[in-house]
Amino acid sequence: NRLNGNVVIATPPSVGFYSACCISVLASSALFLCLATYTRHETVIGWLVPHGGLIQVDASAGGTLSKILVKEGAFVRAGAPIARVRLASTLSSGQNAGTAAREALSAEAAAIAADAAATEQKLLADAAEIGPKLADLKGEVRQDQQQVALQVQQITIAREDLARFKRLAVGGDIAPRLVQDRESNLLSQQQTLARMKSQLSVAEQQSVDLLAQQRAIPAELAEARASEAQGRAQVAQKQVETSAADTDVVVASVSGKVLAVPVSAGQSLAPGSTIAIIEPKDAKLEAQLYAPSSAIGFIRPGDVVRLMYQAFPHETFGTAKGRVVSFSHTILSPQEVAIPGQVVRAPVFQIRAQIARQTIDAYGQAVPL
Repeated sequence: NRLNGNVVIATPPSVGFYSACCISVLASSALFLCLATYTRHETVIGWLVPHGGLIQVDASAGGTLSKILVKEGAFVRAGAPIARVRLASTLSSGQNAGTAAREALSAEAAAIAADAAATEQKLLADAAEIGPKLADLKGEVRQDQQQVALQVQQITIAREDLARFKRLAVGGDIAPRLVQDRESNLLSQQQTLARMKSQLSVAEQQSVDLLAQQRAIPAELAEARASEAQGRAQVAQKQVETSAADTDVVVASVSGKVLAVPVSAGQSLAPGSTIAIIEPKDAKLEAQLYAPSSAIGFIRPGDVVRLMYQAFPHETFGTAKGRVVSFSHTILSPQEVAIPGQVVRAPVFQIRAQIARQTIDAYGQAVPL
């Protein structure tokens, strides 16, 4: 009876266990494929810029770059001069307007100086001539005074003679004609005294005038020098105004570090040409990334990004972490994107990512990015 019944093939316990495990793995895989989410990786290009962007200092007008006043790597304050640009302005004759104005002002300054020198030379010559003339006039005045004094004595004697002759004539000792002669003599002496006094008065007045002229010369010299100084000041003011109109001083709009000066002295500039690029003071770096339209739909603020710096190969220095802050909602054409050392050939979206560290570990030390 033991040979009657169903035949059951005995299986080892391990075979059933492995079968159950395989079924479970397949079921879990199917469930994962149906319910799990996927992480998509996209490699994009970009660069590090200060928060708010780099500041470009541009020329407001076209001209020739006459002088650069800063060097790359230097720190500048807001309002500090960066460069001087000589503005382009040409007259109908072909001469530069600024150059012509400066030459005219130089000629005006030379004319003022020459006129002042001539005036000063004339006054000094007058002063040199007045001294001897004044000495001669003083001698003449003294001589005239002596002659007047002598003439007064002559008149006194003539009066005395006339009085004596009149007494003698009364006594009949002399003829009346002699009395008339003495009267004529007195009258002549009085006329001579009048002429001498008039001559003395003229000499004294000339002496007074020369003395006043001599005393006025220092004041006239000072006035001439003051007039020259005023003329020079006016010319200097015109030169400043001409220079201001002829030269544009480009200044820094913010305080920060000069990263690049992509121009050189003597270069011709068009309006809006970039003269310097400034990194604002205390600005933190952030990553500006440019993703194609095929990837922008999967990006959300807060997404983690892995940054590989070209200056620090990731094979040696590893990667850095960042987090998406925002992204543009308008696509940018290749002409609107300018990344040094990179070429963008297709439209992209801009992504701003905050980096976790402003430094990278290299050779045992933290190197600023």
